Amino acid sequence: MDSLYLNTIRYPNLIHANSPPTRYMDQMRWRVSNPDIGMHAGFADLQYGAFVPRWKVQTFMTQLGKSALGKDRIRLADMYFSLWTNQYPWILSNPLLLASGEKPAARRLQRTLEADLSDVPKDYFERIEDEPRLYERDVRASCGNDRCLFFTNMDHSPDPTLVKFDKDNITNIQQLERTYDELATLPSAEFWNEHAYHKAVDQDPSSCWSTYQNPKAGDYFGLITMGSIMPEELQIYTCNDIRRPEALFEVSVTDNGTDWTTCHTSATAAWQHVPPRVYIKLDCGNSIEQLRAIRISFLENGPEPFNVCGIALDTVVV
Repeated sequence: MDSLYLNTIRYPNLIHANSPPTRYMDQMRWRVSNPDIGMHAGFADLQYGAFVPRWKVQTFMTQLGKSALGKDRIRLADMYFSLWTNQYPWILSNPLLLASGEKPAARRLQRTLEADLSDVPKDYFERIEDEPRLYERDVRASCGNDRCLFFTNMDHSPDPTLVKFDKDNITNIQQLERTYDELATLPSAEFWNEHAYHKAVDQDPSSCWSTYQNPKAGDYFGLITMGSIMPEELQIYTCNDIRRPEALFEVSVTDNGTDWTTCHTSATAAWQHVPPRVYIKLDCGNSIEQLRAIRISFLENGPEPFNVCGIALDTVVV
């Protein structure tokens, strides 16, 4: 939970929750959008651990008090909570060690938003989407040691803004899931269980996160750290055959999360080693003394999906 909290203090206005990989893709499809009424909501299962702003809980209690929900619905209040914030929760795909009432909640949310389209609504439901927006979020999982966060822009989940939610046209969760499935080729549950994001940083080089699709130039992955390391060597554990990593990757570091410094890199071949990994020597200059994050970017389109089975900064392996 320490690493989940690290992401929370970066963006404290959002709900931050853990999800086991077996349920992660489901929750990525349980998101609804309707820009006509300012609807941008998502479901988060809070039983696996979450951090929530206190004021959102207080607002939710007010919403419940004014909702006239029956006792049978009040007992399912946790299923309403994340949806009624009218914001997309930030969900990390984490194993449980770190970490069917949805449709009525979405339907009632739509009715409430439609009932007051004024510039100053008085129903205690937000209309403006919180930042960072979905397309700006790249933290995906906690490291196995709970001391860092794994991030990447390579997102397998469907974009909820591509589906205009309407309670009369989308009548159940299964229909919403099928609608998303028709928009994109999503990983199967079996594939995701084997190659979820946390597999890149679970300290087990025999398990790997897969990009699922071929990476494109500009795609990236990396770590946000909780320590104060400034590494001189980067190792990427991978089962892909990488002969010239210095031509494939650009490595950047930052000490503030905003300004990135590109490192000069040199490398040796990966397949001399067991387990197979790429060694990259780093020279990041003298402008950064304490690393906050490191980003590995692809310089060219990849010929096949890429697998990350672990990352090491000097002697620290995740």
